[in-house]
Amino acid sequence: MSPPRKRVKTSEDGSSSPSRSGPDTLVNGSVGKYSKSITHGATAQDKATWQGFCDIESEPALLNVMLREWGVRSARVREIFSLDDLGAEYSPKHVFGLVFCYQYFEPDYGMHEKSCPEHIWFANQLSTSSCATVTMLNILNNVPGLVLGENLQSFKDFTRTFEPFPRGEALAEFEFVKRIHNSFATRSDMMNFDLQMKGSFDTAMKAKAQQARREAQQAKQKARTGKTSTPRKKKKRKADDESDAEAAFHYQAFLPIGNELWKLDGMDYYPEKLGTFEEGQDWTEVFRPLLEERILLLSEQYGAEVNLMCLHKDEAAELREHLAQNIVSIRAADARLDTLQPDWRNFLEEDPGLIVGPNTDLGIDEDYLAKIKVPLPVQHRIDEDSPTMLIDFRTRLVDKQKAIDQSVLQVATADERQESEHARDSRSDYRSFHYQYLVELANAGCLRDVAEDVRAAKEAKGK
Repeated sequence: MSPPRKRVKTSEDGSSSPSRSGPDTLVNGSVGKYSKSITHGATAQDKATWQGFCDIESEPALLNVMLREWGVRSARVREIFSLDDLGAEYSPKHVFGLVFCYQYFEPDYGMHEKSCPEHIWFANQLSTSSCATVTMLNILNNVPGLVLGENLQSFKDFTRTFEPFPRGEALAEFEFVKRIHNSFATRSDMMNFDLQMKGSFDTAMKAKAQQARREAQQAKQKARTGKTSTPRKKKKRKADDESDAEAAFHYQAFLPIGNELWKLDGMDYYPEKLGTFEEGQDWTEVFRPLLEERILLLSEQYGAEVNLMCLHKDEAAELREHLAQNIVSIRAADARLDTLQPDWRNFLEEDPGLIVGPNTDLGIDEDYLAKIKVPLPVQHRIDEDSPTMLIDFRTRLVDKQKAIDQSVLQVATADERQESEHARDSRSDYRSFHYQYLVELANAGCLRDVAEDVRAAKEAKGK
């Protein structure tokens, strides 16, 4: 399955707000009436204080950057093209969940629970375009023993007893998550979202006013005749081809919880149980026929684009943590030996390849090491052993470091750097550059012919 590779929309109609400028805006260089907020890109302060949620591309690299910045350890997102690929590369117990992205115009007739089971952490999606964040958190918060980071763990603990709706409200107001999510926002995203919200509010107010007028008219009619009119049933409007093309994209989570397979969709009131599997059975095999049926329905009947990603255990991250624990343990042993026997290094032939500090090629810096604690059993040996015994123990720590496959870390670190560079590009708002470039073209008279060609083409099409 090829990814949609577009910003994932989750508004009700998935449409973009119309531009308020036309070809004439820049033809004569008339730019003075447009404010700086329109002509300049979004600043970090703009993004941090904005109350909406921006669209995010269905791109694993961006989601992985979000995971790292949230503080989640040992979890990565990867695109997969079939469950055969998934089973060949990962043990089922290392796959936390699957993320299914599709065009959101399919009615859902699943058998949902009448309430949220206590053992499931599930939040409703209450903010437009927040489905990527909601879906990932709905998976992460149901993985036993996963290190979420201080902020996410505190949020999980705080909302543990919440129902899905108030949990979704709390998530929509969670500034830590929102700030990282909206770091990918552009000025256009923010303006379109705000216009959509204004349009939704105006529509709701108009409907409320119309309802009030109908009720007033019915009350007058009843006072006159003693009868009330029966409202006609509204026909459901069928979406046209154009609106189908602009249909919203949406994420759903499929994951094992205990020995049960669940669908967690923030747009549903409650989770949906899909089936069960035996202990030791590959849960993705249980999901396979459901996935194939879903893809067939969406692609053949609706012509929808679909994308499948998996959230899995990041073995490189665990390997990095083990190496970091080894480094801080050797440091602690060295410090203790310096106190007990200052000349202890004279009795050892030091390995030039030994890592006792930061190493950028392996993704380990001083800040990372500062967060790593010496394991308690190791610390006990360091505190209690005699100098001779501690030197021998240190030698074993060095041997353990040599056994760690550092080439895996080097590849993983290079991948993470590429992801970070991609995220930096995605977070850049080039609106100011593009606008100024058009201004220069307009001042040079280069856009007049383009505008005339556009007008001529429209007139010819109209005839």
